[in-house]
Amino acid sequence: MLLRLMLPSAKRKHGEEQPHIPLKIFNLKLRLPFVHYAWEIQETIQSMAIFVTAIAAIAFIQDNFYVTFTVALGITIFHDMMYCLHQLFGDIPLCGWITPSIPLTVAYLQGFEYIGDRMDAMIAVCFSVAVIFLFLGISGLGKRLATLVPDCMKAGILIGAGIAAIAGTHGLSRAATTSGLAGIPISWSVGVGASLFILFARGFKQMKASGDYKFANMLGKAGFIPALVVGGVAGVIAGEISWANLEPIEGAAFFVNPFPAWAWTLENFSIFGRGFPAFGILLGAIPIAIMAYTIAYGDIIVAAKTIEEAQKARPDEKLDHDVNRTHIIVGFRNLMQALFNPMVTLSGPLWAGPQIAVTERYKSSTAMHSLIGGTGTFNIVKLICLLIAPLIMLVQPLMPLAMGLTMMIAGFACFYMGLGLVKTDQERGIAGLMGVAIFVLGATWGLALGIVVTLLVNVLGYRKPKEEENA
Repeated sequence: MLLRLMLPSAKRKHGEEQPHIPLKIFNLKLRLPFVHYAWEIQETIQSMAIFVTAIAAIAFIQDNFYVTFTVALGITIFHDMMYCLHQLFGDIPLCGWITPSIPLTVAYLQGFEYIGDRMDAMIAVCFSVAVIFLFLGISGLGKRLATLVPDCMKAGILIGAGIAAIAGTHGLSRAATTSGLAGIPISWSVGVGASLFILFARGFKQMKASGDYKFANMLGKAGFIPALVVGGVAGVIAGEISWANLEPIEGAAFFVNPFPAWAWTLENFSIFGRGFPAFGILLGAIPIAIMAYTIAYGDIIVAAKTIEEAQKARPDEKLDHDVNRTHIIVGFRNLMQALFNPMVTLSGPLWAGPQIAVTERYKSSTAMHSLIGGTGTFNIVKLICLLIAPLIMLVQPLMPLAMGLTMMIAGFACFYMGLGLVKTDQERGIAGLMGVAIFVLGATWGLALGIVVTLLVNVLGYRKPKEEENA
C-alpha cells in the first residue's frame, strides 16, 4: 500500500535531521513538500475528514462582524494559509486557534455596538498578540515571563474564559436565536452530549485504552467531528437544521476564489483600510492579548512534550524543535492577520488533538517517514479542502451547531485545566473571584482585580516555610 510520496531529495540518513535549506535567521529552515519531506497519504485522509472544524471559525466571523459568508470564508482561508508557514520554515507542531481565549475575545468584541469599532478592536487584539509573541520569541524571554504569572491567576483567566463560553449566546444563554441551547435545543443537546463523551468521558478513555474497541480509537482521533455529525442528523430530524437553500459561494463553481474577499477585507477590515486602532481601543486589547498568550504558552509546553516523546520513540530522525522559532512564526501569523484579515480565533501554537494523533502514528512505526511530513501534509490538505466549494456548501448549514460545540468544549476544558492549576484554598478562592470578575467586569478590570487579590491574599506577609525554601 502506498503510504507516502516524495522525491529522492527528501530522504535522510539514520539519525539525521530532515533535509532543508538553512535561512540563517531565527533558526528558520526552508522545507518544501515532496522536495524536503514526504507527502503522507494517511494524514491526507485524516485532514479531509477534520477540515470541517473551519466552519466554526467562519461562523464566529459572521456572528461578530455581520460580513457575508464569502468574506468570512476568505478570512478563514487566509488564516489556514498561515498554518502552513510553520512547516515551510522548519517548525514541527500542528498549530491552530488559541481556543480557550475565544470566549474572552468574543466578550470583548461584544462590548462595542458599532461594527467599525468592533473591527478596530479585533485588529488591536491580533496586533497586540503578535507583538507579545514576536518580542518574546526574538528575545528568548518567553519561558521566563510565563513562569512569572502565578498559577492562581492562570486558573482565573481560564475559569473566566470558561464562564464566558458556557454562559454566552452559543451556550446556555436564553438570548440566543440561531445557536446555543435556546436556538437549536435538540441538535445542541445531542451534539454537546456526544462531544463531552468522546473528548472527556472516563468510560470512553477506558474503551480506547483497552484496545478492544477499534471504533473508539477512530472516533477519538476525529475530535468533535463525530459529535457534529450526530448533532447535525438530530437537528435535521427535528427541523432545526435544513440542508436546503444553501447560500451559494459568490463567484465559485468548483474552486473558491478568495481574492475578491481579500480585496474587501483589505479595504474595510485591515490596518491598511481602517488605519491603526485608536489608543483607547489598543489599550483595552492588551489585557486580552496577555491572557491569550498566557493560555497559549501552555500549548507550547504540550507541543514540546509530544515532540520530546516522539524523539525518544524514533531515534532514526533528529527532531529540531525550537520554542523561540514557534514564538516568532506564531507572532508573524497574528501580525499578518492584523494587517490583512483579522481572525476571532487568533493564531495559536498548537492544535492538540490532531497533533497527538499524528505524533502517535509517527511513534508507532516508521510508516510515517518524518513527523514534519505528517504535520505539513495535514495543514496543506486542510487548506485545499477549504478551497473546494462543494465541500464548503455541504457543511455550511452546520455552522451554528459547530460554533456552539466549540464554545462548550472550550468551556469544559477551561474549567478542568484551570481548577487543575490551583492547590490551596487561597488559590482556589483567587481563581474563582478572578474568573467571575473577568466575565462580569471584562478582561481589563478582571486582570487588575486578580493582581490585587493575589497580592493581598497570597503574597503580603507570607513567608515560605523552611522546608519549601530548602526544597
